[in-house]
Amino acid sequence: MTINGRPIDGQRCYIVAECGTAHMAIVPGARFGKAMALVEAASAATADAVKFQMFAMNYEPLFCPLPEDDRRRERWRLSHMHTEEWTRIRSMANALRMDFILSIFQKIMIAEAVFVEPNAYKVAWRARSTFPFASLPGPFIRSVGREA
Repeated sequence: MTINGRPIDGQRCYIVAECGTAHMAIVPGARFGKAMALVEAASAATADAVKFQMFAMNYEPLFCPLPEDDRRRERWRLSHMHTEEWTRIRSMANALRMDFILSIFQKIMIAEAVFVEPNAYKVAWRARSTFPFASLPGPFIRSVGREA
């Protein structure tokens, strides 16, 4: 398997910088700058990939809900960015020779995620049976989960 032209052969550790929703901000315009700074920091740390979570601006049901999601909803809303911003972040990561990985949790975000063209999709352990695999081109990186 290759991601972003590099073989994933089991000979060395593949390091993913987990950004999640760390780019969240009350001011929408600040989110993009924070996300770009996270990509730069991941590159400086010699990560192979950078991974973000992508959420809709307004609450949309998750295809893998958990009871504690209610307390995270505001964070997700404050991390929303437009498709064009995600595409620019992906372009920067790739220019820095890192893979750009997206996690999505809402069906409404499928079309946006496909447009962004990440190098891979990260599937959360909680979504292993409900993730819309057929709606996305892959490749997929699946979490082992809490049971491991």
